[in-house]
Amino acid sequence: MSWSCDGRLAFTAESLRKQTREEPCLSSCVRCWLVIPSGSDAIAGRASVLAIFAESASPTYVLSPYPHDPQMVVTGSNDGSVCRWNALSGSLCSRFTAPEPAASDENASAVEVFDGAFSPDGTIFAAINGSGVMWLSGMDGGATLGLDLSLIHI
Repeated sequence: MSWSCDGRLAFTAESLRKQTREEPCLSSCVRCWLVIPSGSDAIAGRASVLAIFAESASPTYVLSPYPHDPQMVVTGSNDGSVCRWNALSGSLCSRFTAPEPAASDENASAVEVFDGAFSPDGTIFAAINGSGVMWLSGMDGGATLGLDLSLIHI
């Protein structure tokens, strides 16, 4: 669950799975909710669904609203996709896929997007996969730059 930068929109990720973890995900979606406070009592309000985003049947792990535009949100899924959405319409603005893991990487979750965040100025989106490889993408649709965090020692 995540909030837009102006606090008016809430984003939720839903995944419907069969009984066992080994079975594929049946469906996955992200919903954008308009939150309407009730008078001065912000606890007792209501919400209505504005849009439903559906791009893959893989569970969504990352919900990252753009820091300066409440109408933009980025999602990351376990199929390796990172999608930028128009929050109000639910339309897909752009999509890219996590870089393929190195041939020597035997980690089964290597392409899964486990976390992601915007830079403070909103110009770069960074994501990380199960192998500890981080990649950066410019929000103008520029090329991605992969960084293997396992090689960085602090």
